[in-house]
Amino acid sequence: MFFPLLPSIWGLSQFLASRESDQFTLRNPLDEEALENTLTVTETIDPQIVVKSILPIWVTAIEAEVGGDANELDAKMTTAPVLQEIDMWRREAARLARLKDQLTNKRFMQAIQKFDSKEVAEVNKIRQFMSQITEKHTQAVSNRNYLECLEVAIRGIQNTKMEDLEELFQKIFVNVFIIWNNADYYNNPLMIVRLLQKIGNELMKKCEAYIDVERVFSGFIISTKANIQQSIECCMTWKRVYNDVVDTLAMEGVMEPLEDNHGIFTQIDAFMQGRNLIFN
Repeated sequence: MFFPLLPSIWGLSQFLASRESDQFTLRNPLDEEALENTLTVTETIDPQIVVKSILPIWVTAIEAEVGGDANELDAKMTTAPVLQEIDMWRREAARLARLKDQLTNKRFMQAIQKFDSKEVAEVNKIRQFMSQITEKHTQAVSNRNYLECLEVAIRGIQNTKMEDLEELFQKIFVNVFIIWNNADYYNNPLMIVRLLQKIGNELMKKCEAYIDVERVFSGFIISTKANIQQSIECCMTWKRVYNDVVDTLAMEGVMEPLEDNHGIFTQIDAFMQGRNLIFN
């Protein structure tokens, strides 16, 4: 006669770490197994226990997932190399998709629908969080999809001969302007300038490896100077192709170029100046 109670007792023992002053503490409350156990228990225990003990813990856990890492993520996106940023948006989209699936789970929805959001503040907060998660997931997916269109070309910078980079540059700039004109979230001028600076960093990384100034001290002066010159010309081609693409877009009126390109080439210009000093 006691067997029907065993699943609830087992679930309770699994997801409740302690009970102090009628308050439950859950370990990893949004973990898949813990959430499943919690949902099982909410179907069998007093609703007031759910209100007093489980809903506040869900609110805290969801709030940490929604807002706890947001500022840190933005900071990381700002400083991360471009390929790393693409991968970060990929992981963020996957993380939010998992969280979204958990919170739109039929049983989870049934659990919170038992309570009036006007009377139980935690339910209203959970619904607000669900709306925020949906928005953040939409943004992450959009940014991931648009940036992934650049990934192959950006990786190609390191694998393409210096003399063959011009066509690759054209593809990169056209795709960047597609993002600028069409993306719902990444069409901020500062973000586009930052994106171009990051791609420029990939070009400078290639040029650094190509020059290898240390070879000068081994006697390879002429060949090293030739490599420096070719690297400087490659950076100049990067700038020229950008201006060519901008002029073409303006002439054909198919896409709007950036109104101000201030800052796009600051690092490239400094790089060329430094290599000119070495060359001379």
